[in-house]
Amino acid sequence: MDNALIFLGIALIIAVIGGVVVMFLHRDPEASADGVEEFQRIMSALAPDEAEPAHPESARAESARPASARPASIPADPMRSEGSDDGA
Repeated sequence: MDNALIFLGIALIIAVIGGVVVMFLHRDPEASADGVEEFQRIMSALAPDEAEPAHPESARAESARPASARPASIPADPMRSEGSDDGA
């Protein structure tokens, strides 16, 4: 009975070692990089876009306007609108 258990133990060890060898020989070497690439894709999808304007025409129009120019609808002092009299 003792010889039978030793035989089964040796057979089990050989089977485990053979399974590990087969697993390493048939594995996909790029499979480990797939997780990294998927993570990078997700992070780039979540990252904010570069400082590119949505409409290039409006960006050119704004850059052509001098910095001191202000649209007529915006008062010079937003706290003080035209026609307001604070009594001073």
